[in-house]
Amino acid sequence: MRYIACVISTLYTEKSPQYSISYEVEHLEFKFGVLPPSFFFIKCRCCLGLGRTKSPVHPEYASYDARLHTFATWPKSIPQRKEQLADAGFYYIGKGDQTFCYYCGVGLKDWEPENDPWEQHAKWFSKCCYLLMVQGQDYVNKITGQDISPLFKEETVQIEGADSVISNDKSNTDKKANLKEITLKEENRKLKEARLCKICMDREIAIVFLPCGHLATCAYCASSLTYCLMCRQEIKATVRTFLS
Repeated sequence: MRYIACVISTLYTEKSPQYSISYEVEHLEFKFGVLPPSFFFIKCRCCLGLGRTKSPVHPEYASYDARLHTFATWPKSIPQRKEQLADAGFYYIGKGDQTFCYYCGVGLKDWEPENDPWEQHAKWFSKCCYLLMVQGQDYVNKITGQDISPLFKEETVQIEGADSVISNDKSNTDKKANLKEITLKEENRKLKEARLCKICMDREIAIVFLPCGHLATCAYCASSLTYCLMCRQEIKATVRTFLS
């Protein structure tokens, strides 16, 4: 497995340093713009469970179907299935086995049989917004071997305790309830619908938009949004949630 390198360089001015980003592709270097200072505070934001809302580098591949369509000429000799790669955020450029993440804009090539697309994404591009929204920081920490921060450890304990309480409440409610079966089925149907993504109506809602606080989409659909679909307010940050 090889990755297409991302190099950050510092350009000093009289007032303050500026930063530029460049990519090395087949020994050719391409430079892209100037990065804002907030780029270097992502570690602090991640410790709080906040995701960055930087727009995708290639928004035209934001949907799974659009990425999947690029794999029409994907070599059959390569063990990684096109569905796996598209799900992990990659699209195919039609050359060899070179794939690029639509969100962070960097890619992987020379895929080995044992390489899992999501694991490789986490290994090489652990700060990718799409990766963090879909898989979460805990998954990335597991793949990269990093320790989970105390904040995440404490949150995990609280969630597990909450699950236990909810489970006990449900058990007690089931014993005491005398509601009609048709009423229960209707309530369950409404609850299931309320948990579904308002865009794809397939996956569970998982991302809270900040600062508005709306919880309306799954991680996959949220990655392509710039404005909240409920109130149209600009999304400044996101938080991954887990429903129980």
